[in-house]
Amino acid sequence: MSEQLPPGRPGPLPPVRPDRTPPIRDPAAIFIAAATLFAIFINPQNVGVILMLGVIALLLEIRLRRGD
Repeated sequence: MSEQLPPGRPGPLPPVRPDRTPPIRDPAAIFIAAATLFAIFINPQNVGVILMLGVIALLLEIRLRRGD
């Protein structure tokens, strides 16, 4: 049988995340997404490879962003 927790206050709240721009509002992320969609439009035969490269570019941009 499953044990029930006694009623009471939950543990301490997690710390508030610092204010930072979400990736979708970053101009570089928007440019990478637009370039990926344009490349798919130009060459629809390689959609998998183009999407993979677009995702890698977005991850690198987020990872290497200055100020974090």
